[in-house]
Amino acid sequence: MLVVGYDNTYTTPYWTVKNSWGATWGEEGYIRMAQTTGKGMCGMLEQPSYPLAGTPGPTPKPGPTPTPGSGPYEKPPCASDEMDVQISGVDGSFCTKKCNIFNPCDAAPSGVTAQAQCALEDASTHMKYCALICDPDSSSACNPSAGFTCKSIQTVGVCTWD
Repeated sequence: MLVVGYDNTYTTPYWTVKNSWGATWGEEGYIRMAQTTGKGMCGMLEQPSYPLAGTPGPTPKPGPTPTPGSGPYEKPPCASDEMDVQISGVDGSFCTKKCNIFNPCDAAPSGVTAQAQCALEDASTHMKYCALICDPDSSSACNPSAGFTCKSIQTVGVCTWD
């Protein structure tokens, strides 16, 4: 197994591990393995090996500046790198991006208490997309004064534009 990353910000910190079965297994060929003490999960801490880095690489150039008034989870029409999502049986829609273990969801906009999660999956393509997950009993989790409200879907809610 090859550990390619980690995240210590979750309740249970985890290693990002590349599997040997290909992209159709796990999260596009990767799994999240809990960080443990002792021998580690599956004994991964017993005989670790790692490369030694040489000189640092070049400093990356800055990315593009966001367009004012745009951002994640906006009301359609969407930016070219986003998709207009409409969930079957749920009123409203929102703009979102694809997500996976290496492309996490953008944080919720300022003033929104719903949690950004890689929670939606296209049944035909199996691609995953970000959504703002909220408590359907909350009247303020999204941004209701702007028309962005929490809609119930099964036992949770998702923020959509009315």
